[in-house]
Amino acid sequence: MRTIASRDWLFASFMPKPLYGESGNGLHFDISVFKNGADKALFMGPEIEGAISGIMSHIEEMTLFFNTTTNSYHRLGSFAAPRFVSWGGGNNRSQLLLAKRARDGSARLLLRSPDPLCSPYFAYALLIEAAMEGILSKSRPEAPSDFDISRAPAELLSRYRRLPESLGDAVEAARNSAFLRSRIPQAVIDKMLECKSAEWEAYLRAEDRAQFEMSSYFEAL
Repeated sequence: MRTIASRDWLFASFMPKPLYGESGNGLHFDISVFKNGADKALFMGPEIEGAISGIMSHIEEMTLFFNTTTNSYHRLGSFAAPRFVSWGGGNNRSQLLLAKRARDGSARLLLRSPDPLCSPYFAYALLIEAAMEGILSKSRPEAPSDFDISRAPAELLSRYRRLPESLGDAVEAARNSAFLRSRIPQAVIDKMLECKSAEWEAYLRAEDRAQFEMSSYFEAL
């Protein structure tokens, strides 16, 4: 991708928010369940509701593994990127989590908050664990938000939880998570918390925060 861009004297960036005032880069995660290849869809009725409930229940504490840099949080809540913990159906792309149904009644789930700097291995593992917890416990989500949440009045939005608003908030949500500790080795969690706490503190101290984020991006490549 970079080679193609450089031919036209451009630079291809996968930072979550490389340009302020412009749409950012997301990495949406699509979840479907099939048996015997694509022969039989298993994501039906109660299973879909359970998966939605499980993911929604743990989304704040998982966010550190979906949005891993200070730059990630400039994207969330701007343009079409989600800010509130909500779900809906169809093509309502203002929602955090979408349930898109097929003609046979099955569905796939689309999580819209992650960005390209996350580890897909950790992200998918946590999504599967959260979804399975909801399915096995037969939990049910709150009613879907079938309206454009990005244009909703403040009074209505006050009813909804918000995703962490900074890397520091995401670190604290993960630090207090029993769910993460039961799914990820403690050594991995400790290292993630140590590194991301240090990154957040360095960001707060930086005189030029935009330059800090750009430098962090290149160091991560």
